[in-house]
Amino acid sequence: MEYSGYQGINHYHKNSVYPYKNAKSMKVSSQEKDHNTLLAKTRIKVEHVIRTLKTFSILPHRYHNKRKRYHIKCNIIAGIVNLNHGF
Repeated sequence: MEYSGYQGINHYHKNSVYPYKNAKSMKVSSQEKDHNTLLAKTRIKVEHVIRTLKTFSILPHRYHNKRKRYHIKCNIIAGIVNLNHGF
């Protein structure tokens, strides 16, 4: 069981879930493959929601408003996307 791409992530988030990787001497078992598949399905759903959020032009670009209302606008956009996705 090797997590080379995720080393140190426990310092930021204690409940992190990792995909399993093949080691030089051992292959990934069927349970570990099922775990990786479930993790990938969850990850792709999250990435689709992030893509939907980026369609609003406020998120992928630098925000230049001097009144600092970025968090309010982001919350409104997140609410619209959540409503659209049925959350």
